[in-house]
Amino acid sequence: MSSSCYKKVLTIQSHVVYGYVGNKSATLPLQLFRFDVDPLNVVQFSNHTGYPIFKGRRSDVEDVKIILDGLIANDMIDEYTHILTGYIGNKDILKLVGEFIDRVKVSNPNCKVLIDPVMGDFGHLYVSETVIPEYRNDLLKRADIALPNWFEAELLVDFKIKNEDNALKALEVIHKLGPKIVIITSVP
Repeated sequence: MSSSCYKKVLTIQSHVVYGYVGNKSATLPLQLFRFDVDPLNVVQFSNHTGYPIFKGRRSDVEDVKIILDGLIANDMIDEYTHILTGYIGNKDILKLVGEFIDRVKVSNPNCKVLIDPVMGDFGHLYVSETVIPEYRNDLLKRADIALPNWFEAELLVDFKIKNEDNALKALEVIHKLGPKIVIITSVP
């Protein structure tokens, strides 16, 4: 589509049937802001993992690769004006997403990339520790915007954020990883 107002986003994150997190919570607000939204679900669960029981499955790297390869093969990637990531709890999928972002940026250098490094909250890690360096050393260098929560920011900078000075230092460190805009959310 050639309209300068056209906005198309690929959102790569989790999906739940019950409740609102991940792609289920991102799609409608983005549509209300007139984005054409393509959700790629890397997790499909009955509900979020904060409940005593959840059922479903996580995609493996090959599942995600097949989808991304289909977008590439059909020359669809040059349409993306934005890429959004959320929960991706697998370091190999994070690597694949980083490579895909690079391909999109070749087709559309103006594509904006927002990385929400969903790894945990309130001192509790949701993912394997192996994803932390993948965000820190690779994926964040591709981000225009990063939205870690307070706990995730601590994981990325490898020090505790106990006061405003620590928070400002953390912002500086995360900026040096790549993103031009950094917002630390959920600060106690």
